[in-house]
Amino acid sequence: MRSVNIRPLLLFLFLSINFVYLIAIILLVYVHMFRVIVDEASQTRRLLLNELNKQVTLTMRGVEETAINISTHPVLLNALTYKTDSTLEYFRAKKEISDMINHFVFTSPNFSSIRIYTDNLITDGTPSGAIPLAPLSEYEWDNLAQTGKSSIWIKSHKDLAVFDKDTEVLSFVKVLKNAHNEFAGYLKINLKVSYLISSVLDRNGTGSKLILDSSGQIISVINDPLHVQNQYDYKESKVSIEKSYAHVMINNVSYLEVFSEPNYYGWSIIETIPYEELFRNLNSIKKVLLFVGALGVLLSFVVSYYLSRKMTSFVSGMLHSFEQVECGRFNIPQSKYVIYEVQQVYNGFHKMMNRLHMLLAHLEIEQKQKLNAELNARLAQINPHFLYNTLDAIHWMAIQKGADEAGAMTAKLSRLFRIGLSQGKLFILLGEELEHGFLYYELQREKYKNDIRLIMDVPAFHKLLFIPKLILQPFIENAIIHGFVKSLHHSGNPLVIRIHTSLDENNLFIFIDNNGNALGASGYYNIETKTQSGYGIKNIRERINLNFGHDFGVDIQELHPSEGVRVTIKLPQIHDMDQLDNIRSRDRRLS
Repeated sequence: MRSVNIRPLLLFLFLSINFVYLIAIILLVYVHMFRVIVDEASQTRRLLLNELNKQVTLTMRGVEETAINISTHPVLLNALTYKTDSTLEYFRAKKEISDMINHFVFTSPNFSSIRIYTDNLITDGTPSGAIPLAPLSEYEWDNLAQTGKSSIWIKSHKDLAVFDKDTEVLSFVKVLKNAHNEFAGYLKINLKVSYLISSVLDRNGTGSKLILDSSGQIISVINDPLHVQNQYDYKESKVSIEKSYAHVMINNVSYLEVFSEPNYYGWSIIETIPYEELFRNLNSIKKVLLFVGALGVLLSFVVSYYLSRKMTSFVSGMLHSFEQVECGRFNIPQSKYVIYEVQQVYNGFHKMMNRLHMLLAHLEIEQKQKLNAELNARLAQINPHFLYNTLDAIHWMAIQKGADEAGAMTAKLSRLFRIGLSQGKLFILLGEELEHGFLYYELQREKYKNDIRLIMDVPAFHKLLFIPKLILQPFIENAIIHGFVKSLHHSGNPLVIRIHTSLDENNLFIFIDNNGNALGASGYYNIETKTQSGYGIKNIRERINLNFGHDFGVDIQELHPSEGVRVTIKLPQIHDMDQLDNIRSRDRRLS
C-alpha cells in the first residue's frame, strides 16, 4: 500500500469536507428558494385566474339569460307554434323576430350575432342570411335533440354570419321548443372572443392563457405567445387541476402550469409560464450564493492549512524523537503543547521511553545471567544417548544372568524413553504414539498380569497422521490406576481399555474406552464441575488448545453408570510436514 504524508492528507480532508458542506448548503438554499418561488407564484396566479374565471362565468350566464329571454319571447313562441296562411302575417312575424334579435345584438356589444335555425319560419323565397333565421340544414354542430341536452357551448370558431368573416366567437346553442313543448329548432348566440378577452383578461405577459372545458378541450385561446396550444395535450393536464399547478416539458423546455378552480360549467383557465421568467431574479441570487461559496472555500483553505500544520507538527516532533530513540539516545527534552491531548501523548511517550531505557538495562543484566545459567545447565545436562546405552547394557547383562523378564522390561523401558523424547519433536505419528502407549501397557502387565487388557482398533492409514506426542499414555495410566477395581476385575473379567479412531472432513477423533470404575467414584474427575484433579490430563488439554484453538480438546464422560468411561480427543487431520511446520511456526509466534 502506498504511504502518504499526514499533512497533505489532513489538508485534503478538511478542504473536501468544507467543500461538500458548502455545496450542500448552497443546493439546499437554492432548492428551498425554488420551491418557495414556485409555490408563491402558483398560488398568486391561481387567485388571479380564479377571479378572471368568475368574470367569464358572469359573462356566460348573461349569454344564457339572453338565450332564455329570446326562446321564451311570445312573438317567437307564436311564430314557432302556429302556422298562418297569410303571407302578410308571415312576413310580419319574421320582421318582429328580426327586430327582437337585432335589439339584443345592438344593445349588447359582446354579441357578434344571433341565429335561429328552424324550418317553421323559412320559405323558399327567403334569402339565407338576410335575416337572423336559417334552415335546420345549415346547423353543423351537436344534435342536442338526440343527446337529450337542452343547451351546449361550442368552442371558439369563425362567425360566418357577419360581414367580418374572421371574427372569433364562442357560441351558446339552446334547443327551441314551441308552446306545445315540441322541438322547433336551435337558438345560437355568438359571443365575441375579443370582447371576452378585452373585458376580463389581460393579454400582456410572457405566459400563454387558454380556456379549457371539463374534458380538457381548448375552448378558446386568450393569449399564446409561447405557441403551446398545438404542442401539448391539455387533456392530461386536466388531471392536475386539483393540485393547482404542475410541471411540464414542451420541446425540452420546462414550464409551470397554473390552473384556476373550475367554474359552474366545469371550465378552467390555464396559464403556462416558462421557468426562465419565474426564476429571472433567482439567477442573481444564484450568483451571490456562488460568490459566497467560493469565498467560503478560500477561507476554508486558509483555515485548513493552518489547522493541518498545527495538528501535524507534533507528529513530526514525535517522529524525530523516535529516530533519536532508535539511535540509542534517551535524553530527549520534553516539549510543551497547548492542546491537552497532545501533551498527554508526549507525556506518555516520555514515560514509555524512560521505562524502555530501564527495561533495556534490566534485559542486559538478565541476558548475562541467562547465558551463565545455560552454560551451567549444559555442563550438568545428561546426554540422552548415555541413558539409552546404559539401559541397553542393563538389558544384555540381565539376559546373560538369565533374568529374561528383567531384560525384556529394560528393553521396553528403553524404547518407551526413545519414543517419549522423540529427539525433541512436538508431533509424532499416531502409530508411534500407539506404540508408546502399548509399551506402557506392557510394563503395567508385569504387575497386573491378565487382569487388564488393551485393544487397539485403529486403521493403518489413520496411523500415518501426526498428533501431539504423549497424549494417550496418561489416559491409559488413569484407566489402570483409577478404573481398576481389585474386587471386580480379574483374569475372567479383566479391565478392558479399547482405543479406536474415526475421521470426518477435517478432524481426527481418538476414543479411549474402559469398563472400569465410574468417574465420580474414581476420584480423579469431578462430574459437577467437569474438572480433573490430575496434572497430566490438564496438560494435554492445554497443549491441544494452545496448538489448535478451543475448537479442539478433550472430553471425558461416563458411558453408563455401570459401563465405564469414554475419553474423546478431537484433533485436526495433519497429513504432511507442511501442516506440521505451520503448527510449529504458529506455536513460536504465540510463545
